[in-house]
Amino acid sequence: MIPQSVIPLIAAGGVVLVGVNLMAATEYVQVLHGPEETVAAADATVAALPAGETPPGIAAAKRLIGTSLTKEIKTRAALGRGTGDILAFTCGRESAAAATVAYQRPVAIRRKPLIAGAELWPTGYGAAAIEAIVKRAEGCVARGEQITVERRKVAGFPAVLVSVASGADTIHTLRWSVGDITLSLTGEDIPLNDAAVRRWTRRAAALLKPICTDLKPSVEDARRSPWHDPDKYRGLVDHVTVGADLPQIIEEMPPHRPELRGLEQVQRPDPPDGVPYWPESLPAKVAFPERPVRPKEPATKRRVVFPVPDPTGPGCGWAFTASPAPQFTQTESDAQREGRVAATTQRLNDELAQWAAQEAQWRGAMVGYDTAALAYRDYARDVRAVTKAWDAIRDDWSRYYALVSQRQQAIAEREQWLAASTAWQNSGCGTKTGAPAPGGAQQAGCAVPQILWKPLPQIPPAPAQPKDPRPPSER
Repeated sequence: MIPQSVIPLIAAGGVVLVGVNLMAATEYVQVLHGPEETVAAADATVAALPAGETPPGIAAAKRLIGTSLTKEIKTRAALGRGTGDILAFTCGRESAAAATVAYQRPVAIRRKPLIAGAELWPTGYGAAAIEAIVKRAEGCVARGEQITVERRKVAGFPAVLVSVASGADTIHTLRWSVGDITLSLTGEDIPLNDAAVRRWTRRAAALLKPICTDLKPSVEDARRSPWHDPDKYRGLVDHVTVGADLPQIIEEMPPHRPELRGLEQVQRPDPPDGVPYWPESLPAKVAFPERPVRPKEPATKRRVVFPVPDPTGPGCGWAFTASPAPQFTQTESDAQREGRVAATTQRLNDELAQWAAQEAQWRGAMVGYDTAALAYRDYARDVRAVTKAWDAIRDDWSRYYALVSQRQQAIAEREQWLAASTAWQNSGCGTKTGAPAPGGAQQAGCAVPQILWKPLPQIPPAPAQPKDPRPPSER
């Protein structure tokens, strides 16, 4: 939750400012109470700004918000120096990037009060500024803050919409980059798809196109500047591809052995217990051969990246922000290129030589493996044959023992039936056969045993034992 102290509310004109410092808030209050003529005078002053006194980027940012934004965006007060982080995150990094200069002013779109902003960022940092806001907001979300973040596009330019809830209020900021300038709208209700927002964007693009090298820099372009974040400085780079040939290997390739495909290790079974069996033993144990792993063929080409002079600069260029170009000459670039190409070529050759030695070793090892694998294949076949014979013997004896058990159970049931019949006859309740009279009523006090309601159990013949699988000479 963002503290109320960082969400000053400016009631005049219904404008809500988020994360704006107190001095800026006081200035907004004053201009909101000023007459409309003050706005016109401020715009005229900006339009009359002499060329060359300020960097083109600062003049462009000021002009984009200092004059009439579009006919649909009504200015409510003159612009003022603001903050590049109009939507402050209490969970954000203290070292978060800040704009070089920022201007803000109260406006309205279709009677919806908003704060418009224009921020100039370090050279090449326009798209990276949007990405940095996304990452910071996502970090707040991960910590459970009441913040939502959504990547968007505004007239084809990268944008982010961040919404911060504080109590019953929710403040939104839409920010998008055009070159190294970001535009923003902050308020309780932002008309995201309004034509006025796209028209303001196209006006910015038209203004910047003659003086901006690249209106859509990549996030990586921020690394071309050493003045913003030296630790991440990479500079402008180019690349070449170096290559080497695979070495010739004297050892021949091992023959293709499809019969050895899918060779699996077999388990040696235990012999049947307590019964005659054949074969009497397993074949002599053979070790399972481990197939040598063939070394992966290395790449024969590699990309070499090297720095090159960057006289123009990323994004809108060095001149746009009056930043000096890094002092890096073509001679230095050529020297680094030659050094890196030589080092990469040497590394490629070393890797290929190492691979050639490993490949030759693998080919030699495969000859021995094939011999061992063929022997193991025959051994596995013999083990499986013995396993199959012993399993069949176990199955035969299992069936025999099951039949013996069934016969013994039948004998026991017959004995129980006969005992119950004898007791029934001796009780005077039974018939001569020992069974209840068919259809007759039971005599008083005579409970017929349940077993006598079944027929006399029959005893199956004694099962024959399985044949002895051993040869007569081995019995």
